[in-house]
Amino acid sequence: MSGAVTRRYAEGLLAVAEAAGDVDAVAAGLETIAKALADHADLKGFIEHPLIAPGAKLDVLRRVFGETVHETVYRFVRVLLDRDRSAYITAVAEQFRAFAEAARGRVHVHIEAARPLSDAERTRLEQGLSQATGKQVSSDVEVNADLLAGYRVRLGNRVLDASLRGAINQFSDQLLAAGASEEGTR
Repeated sequence: MSGAVTRRYAEGLLAVAEAAGDVDAVAAGLETIAKALADHADLKGFIEHPLIAPGAKLDVLRRVFGETVHETVYRFVRVLLDRDRSAYITAVAEQFRAFAEAARGRVHVHIEAARPLSDAERTRLEQGLSQATGKQVSSDVEVNADLLAGYRVRLGNRVLDASLRGAINQFSDQLLAAGASEEGTR
């Protein structure tokens, strides 16, 4: 998916939602639809099917979600459907959320940790990231034992790797760049 296209749609939707004072409702509705598409392959297949009319697709979404989804979201999804861009719904929802959070001075990060983090560790990490970014940080944490120790933080397209696995890989790369040979290759 084109990042430029996704950003353009998300920026346009954010401008409309901000002008109407409906950013939270639009974000929630867009997230509801995106999550349903991610969780239900049959719904995703229906919405992305090229031979089904956009109006029929929108009717199904309205029947499924009713008034829980803001009208602006339905109008926006209709634009995507009319332009054969239904595959962009999930990507636009993610980008919209990031833009809306940034506009509020907040940012969401994804943390991979080698082991489960305690509430205190998570709070300390979020506070450190808040100081570094100048924004209020919220996070979700995923345990990834392959990291061996430490954590990896993904903030947009930036990654902070403070894991033992990352340090080992970096050290290995430095050795190879300095001319050291991999065992058994010389």
